[in-house]
Amino acid sequence: MIEPPQNQETTPVDTTRESNTPQKTPDWLSRRLAKTLENQLFVGNAGALKYEYLGRNGDELEGKHYTLTSAVGSKVGVHEYAAQGENINLDIVVLFFHGNLRPTRYLKDIFQPLVENGITIIGRDFVGYDGSSFVPNVDGALEIAALANDEAVINWTLEKYSKSRIVICGRSMGTLGLAGHLARPRVIGAIGIVPVTSLDSLVDGLVAVLPRPLSDSIAHAAFPRGFRSTTEPRIVSSGFASDFTGVARKLVFLFPADEDEFVPKGQVDLFRRGMEEKGCRVDVSWLKGGHHALPTSDQLIEALEALRDHRV
Repeated sequence: MIEPPQNQETTPVDTTRESNTPQKTPDWLSRRLAKTLENQLFVGNAGALKYEYLGRNGDELEGKHYTLTSAVGSKVGVHEYAAQGENINLDIVVLFFHGNLRPTRYLKDIFQPLVENGITIIGRDFVGYDGSSFVPNVDGALEIAALANDEAVINWTLEKYSKSRIVICGRSMGTLGLAGHLARPRVIGAIGIVPVTSLDSLVDGLVAVLPRPLSDSIAHAAFPRGFRSTTEPRIVSSGFASDFTGVARKLVFLFPADEDEFVPKGQVDLFRRGMEEKGCRVDVSWLKGGHHALPTSDQLIEALEALRDHRV
């Protein structure tokens, strides 16, 4: 049985609000409900993920594991799964961002067929998950740590695989911020599996029974905009909003589910149009089923082959 990670710690991330983005301070009720919302969406950072349950069937793929330190001091777990087989090709390396219930180490069903087809995968743990430190989710600290963690992992991958191009692949919540990473020159494209392109629909679903002013206040308290890291002022919270700057000429494959209970079809269409309007090529393949749907290994390999042939 896999034991829960023992090396997790809590990293304080100091933030301050930008003076040009005044917003009403949430009241005590909004803050209390916001904490519940945060914990429901990011169960790993809430300390509520049962790792012994995840590992009960030996669902780990053998790999190498590292811990990096981000620019804001948070720790981020990194997992490296080297390509195997006769067709190893390091022209591209996949950087994988997991969803909110299954961290990197427990995605063997997705990773193994790709690794055995010569594809190298680097997985990062989201804030508070597995090898990454917990962060108190106050004043935008969770999002700032997430941005800093992603930056640390991307830089590490680019340095280690200096001759490779990078494909960002995310599942569910792991697709938040996906568009923003496409601006890097060696990131040639992305794959989004049951993509959550905005927190809006998830927040609305959890607080829809409340009066609109209160639900808006809760969302603002949980995922505020306009907070800046005091140690790295260039990192600013946006409420996990998508940033389409720099996506021109990149290639993105989306695999949404046609009966997704969390992500409405309209949200996927908005995301696609936003990318295409900025010059990104987007291919959408609808999966049958709900939010747990997955593309086949053949679908993922076909997308990766197209990305390998793509030139920005």
